[in-house]
Amino acid sequence: MAAGGSSRSGDCGVVVWEWEENGGVWVSYDSFVSTALEEALRAKKRRLKLGDVTSELELYEVDLKHYKQSRLDTGSSRHVRRTIFPRGSPQAHGVKWQWQERGHWLCYDNNTSSILEEHLQSSKPKVSLYKLNPKMPYRIDLQKCVQTNVHTRFSRAIQRVPLLQPYPSAIKEDHKGVPQNLSRKSSKSKTKKDSKPQKNAMDVEHYSQPSTGSVAMSSTKPWMSHCKVVSSLDSEAAKEDCVICFENLCQPSDYATSAVDPEALAVVSLKKCGHMFHKLCLKALCSSGTESDYIQCPRCKKIHGVRIGNQPQSGHMKASRLASSLPGYPTCGTIQIHYDFHGGVQGSEHPAPGKPYSAHGFPRRCYLPDNKDGNKVLRLLEVAWKRRLIFTIGASVTTGCQDTVVWNEIHHKTESTGNAGGHGYPDPNYISNVLAELAAQGVDDDQSV
Repeated sequence: MAAGGSSRSGDCGVVVWEWEENGGVWVSYDSFVSTALEEALRAKKRRLKLGDVTSELELYEVDLKHYKQSRLDTGSSRHVRRTIFPRGSPQAHGVKWQWQERGHWLCYDNNTSSILEEHLQSSKPKVSLYKLNPKMPYRIDLQKCVQTNVHTRFSRAIQRVPLLQPYPSAIKEDHKGVPQNLSRKSSKSKTKKDSKPQKNAMDVEHYSQPSTGSVAMSSTKPWMSHCKVVSSLDSEAAKEDCVICFENLCQPSDYATSAVDPEALAVVSLKKCGHMFHKLCLKALCSSGTESDYIQCPRCKKIHGVRIGNQPQSGHMKASRLASSLPGYPTCGTIQIHYDFHGGVQGSEHPAPGKPYSAHGFPRRCYLPDNKDGNKVLRLLEVAWKRRLIFTIGASVTTGCQDTVVWNEIHHKTESTGNAGGHGYPDPNYISNVLAELAAQGVDDDQSV
C-alpha cells in the first residue's frame, strides 16, 4: 500500500472541522470546506455559506460564533466543532481511509482512520477493530487491503487515498491551547470567574484514541427489553461461546471490570431467537451505538424491536386493485403498488450528507396476487414503508448511477404479464422469499417482542 501524502515537519498538526450527526457521531467536512471555515474564522467572520465553497452544500450555512450549521430551507441546525489532529494522524499525512459499500467508497470515522494509520506507520498489517469497539466486528489486513467480518467472514475492499487538498495547518498557539477562550479546559492559573465556561467560546478539540479498556455503559437501554436472564450454569450455556468476546459463556466476560465484578458471569438470551451472550458483552455492543429501539442478534441477525431505515422521506406509496389476474393466479385479481420519489439532498443518515440524490425510474409499479398471501405481503410492505426500509440511497445496479434511490433488499415484482425478465409471474417461491426478506428487516407478524 502506497504511503501517499507527507507529514508537515515543524508544524503543530492540522485543523479539521466537523459536524455532529444523529447519535453524537462527528463527521469531518472535506479539506476544502475545512480550509474555508478556518480562513473565515481567522478573518473573524461570523458566518460562512458553504454553497460559496461547494455547490453540493448550497443549502447550508455555518454560524462561526455559536458553532452551528443551519439548513437554509428548513432552518434545522446541527453543532459543528474545530478539531486539531497531531502530525502522526492520517489527516496530517494528507490521506483518508475508506471502505467499499455497494460501489461507493465510504470514509472511516476519524478514530478508526487514526488506528489504521498508526498500524501502517508501525508496520503492523493486522488490525482487530472488534477489540476496540464490539460494534465493529472486523479484522483488517493492511497488506491485502481487505476488511473481514469476524462473524460472517464477508470481506470488503479498503483503500488509503490522498486528499485533493491538505487540511489547514494548526498554528503554534492553537497547539499550546492559547488563547484561553479557545480551549475546552481552563488554565489552573486563572481565577474562578475566568474559568467559567463561555457559551460562545471556540471549541478546540484534540484527537485521542478510543480506550481499549472498560466501556462506559448506561444501566437503562431499550435493548434490555428484548432480553431475558439465563443462568451461566445452564447446561445449554455451558456448550456455547459468546460470539462477541469469543469466551465460553461459563467464563467471565471480556468486558468485566475485574475478576470480582458481580456481572462478570451474567448471561442473557434474546427473546425472539434464543441466542445467548454475556450480559456485559451485549451491553457493550449496544452502548457503542445510538439509542435505538431494536437490536440485531450478533449470531443470526434477527431483528428484535423496531428497525428504522434511511429511505428518503420525499416518496409516496399507494395500493390499488385491478380486475385482471397475474400469471399463476387465475382465480383472483391483482394488487398494484405505486411508488414515487423525487430527488433531493441527502440527510445525515445517508452515504453522502449534503450531496444531492436523484430518483431515476419513478414512478414504479409493482404487483401482488389479490389473495390471502398477497394481502399479507401488502400489509407488511406498508409497515416496511412506514419504517423507511423499502428504498435507500446508493448506486443503481442497472444504470450505474450513483447517489440515487434504489431498492433495499426487499424484492418486488415489476412485471404483470410474464416473467421473461425475472421480475414477474409465475414464480411459486416469491411469496415465501419476500416474507423472509421482510422478516430479515424485522417486519413480520410477531411484533410482541
